[in-house]
Amino acid sequence: MSARDYYAEARELAGRLAAEGFADWATRFEEAITGGFTATEILMALRWQAQQLRDAELHLSADADSRLESLLDGLGETLS
Repeated sequence: MSARDYYAEARELAGRLAAEGFADWATRFEEAITGGFTATEILMALRWQAQQLRDAELHLSADADSRLESLLDGLGETLS
């Protein structure tokens, strides 16, 4: 089993969000990655931003929503 690259997944989601007109959310994910000091801190920040995005109940495409849920599921398992 290979390790998941949550940074890449978050960046792919950020790219999708930017393409859908949610540049502010894309920036939040990028800042979570670049602003963290440790891997755990970054993953926790990514989970926080992903939870906030889901709670915002925006009208995301099916692709963006699927990426979001996949990221949240993986982070939830990794950080528990």
